[in-house]
Amino acid sequence: MAGKLTDTAIRNAKPSDKARKITDERGLYLLVTPSGGKWWRFKYLFGGKEKLLSLGVSPDIFLADARERREAARKMVAQGIDPGAIRREEQAKAAEDALTFRGGALGGGWLRTVEDPQTDPVISSISIGPDFLNPGPLRAAVTKVLLRGHLLAAAL
Repeated sequence: MAGKLTDTAIRNAKPSDKARKITDERGLYLLVTPSGGKWWRFKYLFGGKEKLLSLGVSPDIFLADARERREAARKMVAQGIDPGAIRREEQAKAAEDALTFRGGALGGGWLRTVEDPQTDPVISSISIGPDFLNPGPLRAAVTKVLLRGHLLAAAL
């Protein structure tokens, strides 16, 4: 079953003074904003309520990709799963991981480099001794981190 939208129609969609919807089929539409943004949206019913799911931005997401994402979301709705709730859970998990040393800018590679403090030049330069409370060695270590370009790690 062919949809109403075509790639040409999407490329030619121009912004107007109000946001407008260009519909495709089965709840998929392209929202064209006054600033020129083109957002793929999927409107669906779940639990007797109308809900909306953003599927991405055109031209990053092509028409065929948007239709595939819509079909995946439709299958979830048919199985009694709210795709919007799944997305919110994933985003909450990602936000939580970004605030820990397991994920985000500090995760992964940073933890692997400091697993062996003897081989890490920054960590091994910090000596714990009588002058541990002196900020000099710590300041030098933070400066090394900054010079490496790891601004977020140095800010913490």
